[in-house]
Amino acid sequence: MKRYEGLSSRDAVAHFLGERKANGQSARGLLGLLGHIRRQLAEYARRWQRPDLAAWFAHGAAARIGRAKAVGQSIDLLRHLLEKSGRFAQPCEDAVLHDFAGDVDPARARVLYAEQGPISDTLFASRTTQAAWRAKPTWYAVSANDRTTSPDLERFLAKRMNAKTIELASSHVSMLSLVTSGCCESAVDEACRTSRNKALNVTPPLRQ
Repeated sequence: MKRYEGLSSRDAVAHFLGERKANGQSARGLLGLLGHIRRQLAEYARRWQRPDLAAWFAHGAAARIGRAKAVGQSIDLLRHLLEKSGRFAQPCEDAVLHDFAGDVDPARARVLYAEQGPISDTLFASRTTQAAWRAKPTWYAVSANDRTTSPDLERFLAKRMNAKTIELASSHVSMLSLVTSGCCESAVDEACRTSRNKALNVTPPLRQ
């Protein structure tokens, strides 16, 4: 029989999808749903910049028994990346320390974890009525070492916005990890001066 995480087709469906299987329905017919779940897990791992975990879900039937333990461990790791309460969620402490703010002093990162409130799951489904970047000058700081949001996605968004872009060797929170470098401050200062001058219809002086 084909296997999924070390289980036979029938046992896998009974374990994971028992409530979805009608009497007399073939167990193999529901394995497509298990495959869909596996692909979703792989995509979730990639979104969290964990290709090492995503790789464990990209395997054929012949390798499932040998990889069953690693797959289970990967699912546990992914599950603990987020702490959920109802329709709100936030990164767990380990995810903040190693991924969200991996280049911030651990003591400061723990304060960030304690103070960072959860976000609603509606945040990522909401749409703006009018994108400010369509009418206003825009700046974008790409975090090249970001393990929370894909740096390639950040570059895509910056290009779409036609933003003046700086790229920083930092985690997701460059404004904290590079606070003493001045690079974020310079970009913010330029953005403020340009926006102010545009609002006042003033041509900014050339910088020496």
